[in-house]
Amino acid sequence: MSEPITAKCPPRFNYAAMSVPEELLDRKGRESPLRFYAEVFGWSEMPTLTEDGKHLVLRARSNEQFVFPVGDTDPMRCPAADHFDSSAGTPAELDELLEWAEGVGPDSQSGS
Repeated sequence: MSEPITAKCPPRFNYAAMSVPEELLDRKGRESPLRFYAEVFGWSEMPTLTEDGKHLVLRARSNEQFVFPVGDTDPMRCPAADHFDSSAGTPAELDELLEWAEGVGPDSQSGS
């Protein structure tokens, strides 16, 4: 077995792309996901790169880190074990984020 790679800067998230239903990416369809991802993860739309019904570009921490949903008539389907992971600075921050997300997620009653 070879030695692990050492670098001055560890690898980091560049981008993630996934196919989603096309209607989720039209002007009306993307309102709710944009609000959710902005409020939960701090991601913001890069409107000059977004094309209605085709793709959406969400800036994560920098212009080099983004999430790229692509509209498709046959979008990806994820089994229950597939997931996206993120972290919080402290357990209290995680609890606060979870409480907030449960209150505004797609199955919540408040919707705000």
